[in-house]
Amino acid sequence: MSYTFTLSGKSSVLSDDFNPPIYLNDGEYEIGLANFDTFNNIPNIDEKNNVLVWGKNNEFRYEIPVGAYEISDIIKIIEREMFQIAIITTQITPDERTSKVTIKSTEWINFEVDHSIGSLFGFTKIKLEPNIIHSSVYSINILKVNTICIDTNIAIGSFLNGLPFSDNTIEDYQFHSYQPFTFSNFNYNDEIRIPIQDLEAYTFPSNSYLYIEGRILTDQKKVPTKFNFINNGIAYLFRELRLWSGFFEDFRKIVMNMRQELVLIREKADIDGVIATDDTKKPKIDIIKVCWNVPHITPSIKEQIRLNKIIRSNVDLPLMFRSWELIEYPALSNATRHTWPVKTTTKIESPRHIVVAFQNARKGKLLKDMSKFDHLNLTNIRAFLNSERYPYQDLHLDFNTDRFATLYEMFANFQESYYHIQTNQPIFTPEEFKNNAPIVHIDCSRQKEILQSGSVVLRIEFETDNNVGNEVSAYCLILHEKEFSYNPLTKIVKQI
Repeated sequence: MSYTFTLSGKSSVLSDDFNPPIYLNDGEYEIGLANFDTFNNIPNIDEKNNVLVWGKNNEFRYEIPVGAYEISDIIKIIEREMFQIAIITTQITPDERTSKVTIKSTEWINFEVDHSIGSLFGFTKIKLEPNIIHSSVYSINILKVNTICIDTNIAIGSFLNGLPFSDNTIEDYQFHSYQPFTFSNFNYNDEIRIPIQDLEAYTFPSNSYLYIEGRILTDQKKVPTKFNFINNGIAYLFRELRLWSGFFEDFRKIVMNMRQELVLIREKADIDGVIATDDTKKPKIDIIKVCWNVPHITPSIKEQIRLNKIIRSNVDLPLMFRSWELIEYPALSNATRHTWPVKTTTKIESPRHIVVAFQNARKGKLLKDMSKFDHLNLTNIRAFLNSERYPYQDLHLDFNTDRFATLYEMFANFQESYYHIQTNQPIFTPEEFKNNAPIVHIDCSRQKEILQSGSVVLRIEFETDNNVGNEVSAYCLILHEKEFSYNPLTKIVKQI
C-alpha cells in the first residue's frame, strides 16, 4: 500500500489536513519528500547591477530593466543596445566549463561606475580596452538565490485508533564492542573468532559493523611511499567472513538467547588490498585491533514482559532472510564460449538474484586494481535454473561500439528488484559502469512452481567477442533465501 500526495502553494509553508485520517495496516511504513519543484521569478538584474557605461569618456550609458534574465538574454540586450546606440560591435562569450565570460568590443567599456553590470559577469571594477579579449576574474553571478532550504515535517502527528501515539517500546539503543579471543593472532591465514558471550542480550546484528585498526608497511617493515588502498581494500585482507548462519542484512529483527559468533580468516597476502606504482616492494599490513560493534536493545518493561512470555512458551521462531554466497571460477579456458555449472541447491535456497563479474589478470598483481572488473568484450550471457532461462532473450552486446545499454539497465534495476526502491539511483554512470564495474545482474526472483518442487541446478553460459586468455577469473554472487528456526528457551537453531 502506498500513497502519493501533491501539495502546492505560494507561501513558504505547504500543509494539508486529512479527515478522515489515513489508516495503515500492520507493517513497516516510511514517509518522506519524493520531489520538489519551484517556479520563481526572483530578479537577478536590479538597481544595484543594471548599469552599462561605454566610450572612452563614458559617453554612453544604458540601464537594463529590472527583471529575471537568462545569461543569453542579457548578452543579447547588451550587444543590441551598444550597436543601436553607438554602432559598437561587442562580443560576449560565456564559457560553460568555467562559468566565466570573455568580452571583446570595439569601444571602451567601463565597469568602474556604481551599480555596474560588470559584477554579474564576474569582473572587478575595471575599464576594458577596445579590441582586446578580456576574461572575467570570477564566475558568472547570475543567481540571486542558489540554495533553497526545505524543512520536511510531513507527518506532524502519529495516531493509533484515533489517539496520539509514540513508540516507547525501546528505552535504549547502544553499540557494544566485542573483540576476538586472542589479540595477537592477526597474521596471514589466521582465524579470528569474535563471539557474543552475553546470550541474554537483545542484539540487532543486521546493523552491526566491523572496526579495524592497523598500519600499512612494506614487507621490510618500512613506511611505504608507493602503496594506496584500493576501494574497499580492507575487505581484501580476509579470505572469509562468516556468521553462524550467513550474513542477513535484511533480517530487521532483534535476536535473543542465541549463540552468535563472527569468524574472519586472514588472507595469505595483502597484495590484493592495495595498488602500487611499481612492484619492487611488497605490502605488509599489520592489523592491530579488530572489533565487532553490535547494537544492544533495551526494551521497555512492558515489551520485556511480552518477550519473556515468548521465551517461556517454548516455541520455534522463524528466521527468514536472504543470504549472499560467492563462488569463484579461478581460471576460464581460453575460448569465446563458456559453460559454467555453478551450483546445485535445494528448492528453498533457489537463487533469486545472480551477479556475475570478470577480472583479467588482476588477482595477485600489485600494479592492478583488484576492486575493478573487466567486460572481456562480452557479447551475451544467460543463466539457467534447471531448464528455465534468465534473461529470456539474447543481449547482443558490443562494448567496442558502446552497445551495452541492456546490461546497464539490468544493473540499474537491482535496487528496485532487491531493495524495492522505486526510484533507481545507480552508483555508476554508464561510462563508469563500462570502465570500472561491468557487472551482470540477472533477476530470477520470479520463478515457476516447478522450481519449488526439487533441487535446482544453476548453470551460466556466456560468449565473448575474442578468446579471453588464460588469466581470467569469473565470480558469481548468488542471493538466495534461507530459512532457520530457533527456540529462545532451548537455544537450538535448525536450518529448514
